[in-house]
Amino acid sequence: GGDGGSSSSSDEEEDEGQKQLWAKFERVFSDEYHLSPFALAAAKKWVRLMADRDNTYLQRVRDWLLLKINSRSRGKPSSPWQQGCPEIVPGLRACAFWDISHPGLEWVA
Repeated sequence: GGDGGSSSSSDEEEDEGQKQLWAKFERVFSDEYHLSPFALAAAKKWVRLMADRDNTYLQRVRDWLLLKINSRSRGKPSSPWQQGCPEIVPGLRACAFWDISHPGLEWVA
């Protein structure tokens, strides 16, 4: 009866929303990054992994992608020093790493 019709309508709305989201995704990766159809298919697999909110390992990439598909070029600066940065990846932080065993880096110690 009526319940089946409302869930069908809901499914159609979700499908339309997903189609719009994938169209934005394809615009970003095809137009801005010039991915081939094969590379685009591989990127879609990563996007599906990023969609899982429990996957904190990919959170910064997920936040960056959301900015890109919403036509925003950068995240909010976390420091006044970042005001002029052209592209800010949300949550990304610098972490100095010096492997002083590499030849030529002895002066770091």
